[in-house]
Amino acid sequence: MTTTSPAILLTTVLAVAACAAEDTSASSPASAAASPDVVAIASPVDGAGLFPIANPPANDGSSKTDPGNVLSDPNAKPPSDGETGSDPSCQADSDCLAFNDPCNVAVCNAGVCASSPVAEGSLVPAKFQLRGDCRAKVCGVQGTTIMMADLDDSSDDNECTLDTCAADSSVHSLLAPGTACSKGTCAEDGLCHAAGETIWNAHIPLPGQDVRVDCVVVDASGAAVVTGRLHTGSFPYTVGFMAKVNSHGGAMWHREFGERVSGAVRPAVAGNDAIVAQFASAFSMGGGQTTNLVSVGASGSLLWQHGTVPGVFVSPAGLAVDANGLIQAAHTFQENSCADFGGGVTCEDGAVSYDSVGNYVGFDADAAMSMVCNTSAQFATGSLVSAVNSGNVLIVKLQLP
Repeated sequence: MTTTSPAILLTTVLAVAACAAEDTSASSPASAAASPDVVAIASPVDGAGLFPIANPPANDGSSKTDPGNVLSDPNAKPPSDGETGSDPSCQADSDCLAFNDPCNVAVCNAGVCASSPVAEGSLVPAKFQLRGDCRAKVCGVQGTTIMMADLDDSSDDNECTLDTCAADSSVHSLLAPGTACSKGTCAEDGLCHAAGETIWNAHIPLPGQDVRVDCVVVDASGAAVVTGRLHTGSFPYTVGFMAKVNSHGGAMWHREFGERVSGAVRPAVAGNDAIVAQFASAFSMGGGQTTNLVSVGASGSLLWQHGTVPGVFVSPAGLAVDANGLIQAAHTFQENSCADFGGGVTCEDGAVSYDSVGNYVGFDADAAMSMVCNTSAQFATGSLVSAVNSGNVLIVKLQLP
């Protein structure tokens, strides 16, 4: 009988145990999790089209991770007593956290949460679609998402737009203001409003201590032009202003002009949406009052300005633009005064005509023009625009009648 020494027997047992430990470590999911480049499933399983979840997020937003680095429900039950082996990640599809991906669903395969692609050609649910963009999201090959043209998807759910598809993009054209809609009429902001509703409010801070609103007019583009005066201190330092707000309530520009403005600043719309304003300036030195014209372009740039010399007693008496685009500015004299408006000295009351660039054209002693100046005006669509002051802030408001 051959006997084995205790030292040899102990060496053999330790070697066998070491081999067994290596085999167990190589097959353990926890070992796979130790390497960030290793995932639980490396290839499709059983031809079922299942693919691994690469670098899944923590299941509950915390730093806690699942055994085996796979996605699972944080509320999944642990193995019951009597179960052996490593702890599985899932037992059913419901144990796996759902994806925010309409073309892939989470499934439980062999105890591991994985991704399964939705059938190719499936329409993505409505919550993942962008309504009114003339396109549709559809599931493609192996869980990808593709975009397809959808000519029936043009509506933006706004009854005041005409919705069409052009190629694979949508076009939403505003219906004309005044078009009937469910609440009343479509307005300048492209929405449906009831009678009396405020469409927009524009607030325009202006320099000075106080704003005095004189007139509101509407130009050919549908923009509102407000004229008035700014009180920057005592009376001699009052200046005139113009402010323009587009038909959607956007403040475009404002401009100050003149000095010692002593009366209402009255506007008229000239060619190319330029605005001409007529106003008086009073002088404390030497007495007298002058009449002035200022022309401002559609973008707010100063085009030209005319005025009589100090010491002459002449007052503005009316402003208009005739059918030929000529600007007519009327005046009246006091105390036997005379002035030269560009065509030579005259002492007669009447109206001087200028072209669009401010050149003198002629004089009409019989011309008479209205001095009407309102703080509200009607858009061609019927909407009413009005202006008021609040300290040094100009407030322009548009309402349906």
